[in-house]
Amino acid sequence: MTDDGPGIRILSLVALLLDRRQPVTLTWIQEHMEGAYGPSELDARDDATRKAFEAGRRKFLRDQELLARLGLRIVFLRAGDDDEEAGYLLNADAFRTPELRLDASEAEVVRLAASLAGGVEGFPLGSDLALALAKLSALAAGLDLLPGDGHVAAAWSYRHSLAVRAPHLDAILPMVAEAVVERRRVRLWYRALRAEGETERLLDPWGLFLRRGVWHLVGWCHLRQEVRLFDAHRIRQARPEGSEDAFQPAPGFDLSAWARREPWELAMHAPMTVTLRLERTVAGLFHPGQGGARTTASTPDGGRTVEVTATNLDSLLGLVLSLWGRAVVLGPPEAVSAFDALVDRVLAAHAGEAVP
Repeated sequence: MTDDGPGIRILSLVALLLDRRQPVTLTWIQEHMEGAYGPSELDARDDATRKAFEAGRRKFLRDQELLARLGLRIVFLRAGDDDEEAGYLLNADAFRTPELRLDASEAEVVRLAASLAGGVEGFPLGSDLALALAKLSALAAGLDLLPGDGHVAAAWSYRHSLAVRAPHLDAILPMVAEAVVERRRVRLWYRALRAEGETERLLDPWGLFLRRGVWHLVGWCHLRQEVRLFDAHRIRQARPEGSEDAFQPAPGFDLSAWARREPWELAMHAPMTVTLRLERTVAGLFHPGQGGARTTASTPDGGRTVEVTATNLDSLLGLVLSLWGRAVVLGPPEAVSAFDALVDRVLAAHAGEAVP
């Protein structure tokens, strides 16, 4: 390379040494910098080349001092007892940021801030940012990931960031949201899970929220005469009905309390106590009392065995599947069989695909 000035030369030197894991000699540096630090000592055979060598060596030492002032130390050390194994090595610790430990609330704030930048079209390092956001999302949910657990974070983020779609959802959601704001009743046609057909409902919509990829509508159902929760993607048709300010939510209604309910707590079937064995990485997903979870055993490495009361087994099994084997269904037998069947369906769906 030609010496295009100290800035380019120093950046080239850092880039050259950054990938080295063993010390390199000044001769090696001179050869790979292509003349920026003069000829090597081996090539200094006359007065002119010896002067050029000394000038290049002094230039290298000045650059080394400048980098040290910037916090990037090129150290001279020996890899063994042989002088031929002595050389220069860039201290890579200067490039490593200190370990950052965030609690769940701090991670959520950082995730929201970073997602603003990630939404910019053409944002550089977009894939790296996406993985970082996935890790923050997993941390906020309670996962404790190790450096090699990026695939777990990616699976978690993918499963819980995609909103469930339905043919008429794009038209229904804005209308329902407007009805919530205006306190206007909504007539809807709803097909519940495992139901054979639709039922017509008149609803006082109290709130709308997105939880684990599913939009939920909560309000007073005039058909059932109680507060009910509806998966918005199961609404086949809907229309506003009546005038504004037709109702008020019940005193003390707390939408956040509904939004904190886990999907496996939705009333789809009779309660079932499911036993899970969790590795340390995912043990934080089931805090005592969270989602009906109860710890029955703990291991020295931080793993736990928990019992979870589920009224929506499909959702709980889908969560276990997304954890890449770090959670195991131990019982009851019908839950184990259902999970095995779920795995078989996934394998069948991807049969013949190349292993990544």
